[in-house]
Amino acid sequence: MRDIAYEYIEEKERKCRPYMPKWLGIDEIVLNERVDEFCCVLVDIERGKLIDLLPDCRIETVATWLRSFGENPNPRGVCMDMCATYRTAVTRVFPNVEIVVDKFRVVELANKAVNTVRMSVGKSHPEEKRSDGWRRNRTLLRKRGRTLSAVERLTLDSLLSRHPDLATAYRLKEEFYGIYDHNERRAATRALEEWERSVPEHMRSAFKHLLTAVANLRKEILSYFGNEKTIACTEAISSRFRDVLQAGRGYSFQVLRGKVLFG
Repeated sequence: MRDIAYEYIEEKERKCRPYMPKWLGIDEIVLNERVDEFCCVLVDIERGKLIDLLPDCRIETVATWLRSFGENPNPRGVCMDMCATYRTAVTRVFPNVEIVVDKFRVVELANKAVNTVRMSVGKSHPEEKRSDGWRRNRTLLRKRGRTLSAVERLTLDSLLSRHPDLATAYRLKEEFYGIYDHNERRAATRALEEWERSVPEHMRSAFKHLLTAVANLRKEILSYFGNEKTIACTEAISSRFRDVLQAGRGYSFQVLRGKVLFG
């Protein structure tokens, strides 16, 4: 059965023709959390299609794949997370290509900052932390204010009125999300600069990762505006990959790749 499977995969490989899309998405999927083993996922963002899977996320592995198209036209742009490895690989091969940092990875840092403040407040109020409601507040704090129901709004207002630091963190999170409501890069740039100035000194440690990302990746973050590209389609591919991993055990990468690409 193993020989038949490998023969089938090899036959499919000979017919498989990866291509360079207009907008390339690069992401990773966890193969083994215990040893931090990942594989690299390459997708056509505009078609929402998986193009290829690479056995690891190293710079040379990604750069070699990008170079494999020879004289083919460069992509219009590349969307990725905040991983420096991918940026290095892309700029080595396509030094002038536009890089967009996925907005969902950026705003998630704002949510993590709010949760950091929530945990800090919980340590100061152990009587509240022990309640089921305090644990449910994490989900409530992640929601956008405009999506809250009337009951949720009352619950959140009650929580924030009791904890000023949590109220400040939630406001900063909402204002950061609001930057992505702009349609034009210049307006988004001004909003981002105003947001940075509005972060109080005592909140900077909680928002450290987000502030650092904004400082180091400002150009790539702002490249979202005018392009509106994300790598959200990789979530569906990740789900397929997890299904394959759960259906069996001990698969080699070749078999995993074959099942996801050709299954």
